[in-house]
Amino acid sequence: MYSFVILGYPPKSFNTWKDSHKSVKERYKKILCDALKNDNPDFKKYDGNDEVYGIIYYFYKENLGHDVDNISKPIWDCLGGYLYEDDRQLKFTLNGIYDVSDDKAWRFETADSNWEIVLDLIDRLENTNHLLYVECGRMDISFFKFNIEKLEE
Repeated sequence: MYSFVILGYPPKSFNTWKDSHKSVKERYKKILCDALKNDNPDFKKYDGNDEVYGIIYYFYKENLGHDVDNISKPIWDCLGGYLYEDDRQLKFTLNGIYDVSDDKAWRFETADSNWEIVLDLIDRLENTNHLLYVECGRMDISFFKFNIEKLEE
């Protein structure tokens, strides 16, 4: 599993990168790939036969009107060929947008009690208005859940 954090905001949608914005896409791809390599020095690209999952969380203090459905496509397209062969290897994605402007106490859950990721996010959120967390790993059938709503009692 590889994860990385970018200080800043994602593109609003894939449509913002028409042919005339090719240089913008290339710069953003470089930012993503550099962050992946920087936060994961032993990184190796997933094999073309690997099925992978992807998670993107966008935290903000200043609302720029991002749509949760649109933020992931440009990111996964940029990572294609670098993190994995082709974005068709993505079999499960999870995207979330979180407004942290009012200092709510957010409850995070991590697999295997990996609190280092959460503490790093909280620390970085102190000094920025926009933060993007990206995670990618090998797919597991246990990711598919039903009836996941949790209601307060």
